[in-house]
Amino acid sequence: MAVQTFCEEYRDSSLTTRKRIAADLHLPISSKGIQDEALSGLIKCLCDTLFIYLDKASKSIVEGELHRLVDVYGKVACKCLCSEIGALRAYFAGHGSKAQGRHALTALTWACLATDCNEVTQKEVLLSLTVFLAATAADTHLWRCALKRLHKFWTVHPSLCDLHCSIILSLEPSLSVVCMLAALCTKLLKEQKSPSVDVQAKMLDVYCKVVLQSRTAIDMQLLGKCGSIFTWVTHESFSTQLLAPTLKCLLRNPDELIHAVSWMVSVLPIDCSRYSLDILKKSVGLFSSQPTTRDGMVGLVSSLARQTSDGQVAFDMLGQLLAELKGLKLAEQRVSVLQSVGALGLCPLSDGNRQQLSEAAVRGLQTYIRQENHVGTAGQAIIQMGYWAPTLSSKAMEDLILYLKAELAAKQSALHLPYLQVVWKLSRKEAWAERFTSELIQVFESWLAFSIQEEVQQVLQLDCALPHHPALPALLLDAPPQEAHQAHRVLHLDHALPHGPPVQHALVLHAPPQ
Repeated sequence: MAVQTFCEEYRDSSLTTRKRIAADLHLPISSKGIQDEALSGLIKCLCDTLFIYLDKASKSIVEGELHRLVDVYGKVACKCLCSEIGALRAYFAGHGSKAQGRHALTALTWACLATDCNEVTQKEVLLSLTVFLAATAADTHLWRCALKRLHKFWTVHPSLCDLHCSIILSLEPSLSVVCMLAALCTKLLKEQKSPSVDVQAKMLDVYCKVVLQSRTAIDMQLLGKCGSIFTWVTHESFSTQLLAPTLKCLLRNPDELIHAVSWMVSVLPIDCSRYSLDILKKSVGLFSSQPTTRDGMVGLVSSLARQTSDGQVAFDMLGQLLAELKGLKLAEQRVSVLQSVGALGLCPLSDGNRQQLSEAAVRGLQTYIRQENHVGTAGQAIIQMGYWAPTLSSKAMEDLILYLKAELAAKQSALHLPYLQVVWKLSRKEAWAERFTSELIQVFESWLAFSIQEEVQQVLQLDCALPHHPALPALLLDAPPQEAHQAHRVLHLDHALPHGPPVQHALVLHAPPQ
């Protein structure tokens, strides 16, 4: 009677009703008074509440009743629960949204109750767990909750953990399987354990089949949760299992997989100096591809740079990128290459190697700027030069300041603002601001003297742009009194523009006193 009442009223929206009909089930469950057919129907009704019971209290009621049924009826209840869980699996097979992720987390909790099953049924349970886990990836909090529940499940049932480890590698490879492998690896890491070499190799094989051999774009949101499978990667395993598939996918299917390769490189626990140049050479042609692929190339170069500590390799990568600039016709393509040149500054080099690489980058960019006719692209090259400038040696810095002073006095005023950004970056580095204060102020004076002779429109344009790049106020704070006074004769702050309405906090240009 209690089972029939529950099946008739479980859709009621009242929490009081839900508690009452659930409480009425306690006696027939504990006394094993429910027949197999009624048990199957009861578990079906309980699982139907997945999308009906949205509050925490109602979900707790259902979980408690399922737990009692499994404890009392054992394999019979587990078999019925596995059947219902399998039916839910198809709904979440597409990974899902944040809203679906909350339901998937509940379903994963129910699946963890099915412990008294044979190996065949347990394989179905594991399949469901992989799908439910993947469906929670859209929300970081849900993902962490799912991992926590899985780890607790495996800790309480270590034999099932070993069984799942052996079953997971025999499943049809998919991104959900990679996700579950990452969850198992995370558990091993917490326990300070490691899988056997054979298991590590099989995990990398699954990754290659699912990701590097994919013909479609990879769900990066889900893939981003799988970094732990690379925890035990060595130079030997990378060179024998991952390098060739990586280079091949960059040739066969780069538009869909460039972001996946970039992510993989970024999470590797090894120094990639011996592979970085080969990967760059195979992929450098992608700068002429569509915009999303070019963005992926910038990301790939950034990932390679972070994993490259060999100064000679970084120097060769810089030469490869600068050479690529000559063959590109579109400005957008050249901008992507220039951004990659700036990204090489992420290389974790020694001070000596970094200075040499910075000098080579600045020289290469200066040569390119002299040859470039497109103002926007030349401006991007100047901005990238600003990223390298703070790490120059003292002698190279002196040469750069002379270069900036000459360029800011030139008539191509469209490039003045990028050059001023470079000066601003230099002024923000305390060592250079103290040592080259006088020289940097002279750079500003050179530009200001030239700007005063320009048309009023040019003065207004530069005047409105400069408040976003407060280099001069920073210099004035660091300058000795006499130099600050000399610079202050050239400009004043918080005054109205000489032409036009008042503008607060704008740099106002005044001719130097005669």
